Amino acid sequence: MENISQLSAVTEEVTANAEQVHTMSQNNLDCAEQVKTAVEHIRSTTDEMGNAGGVNPPAFFDLTISISNRL
Repeated sequence: MENISQLSAVTEEVTANAEQVHTMSQNNLDCAEQVKTAVEHIRSTTDEMGNAGGVNPPAFFDLTISISNRL
């Protein structure tokens, strides 16, 4: 009987941890989506600058575009 109680307690703890991991994963996905949106905005703005004959975008924009493509 004691083993069943211990198993039940461990199961509850594992379930709680799994729910926490799920929530954290969802938060990470939400943050990744926000970053992707921001990088797409940077890319769009950079393209507009290039099409308007503006200054060539700095290497930072190339890096952010590279990161965006991985998301």
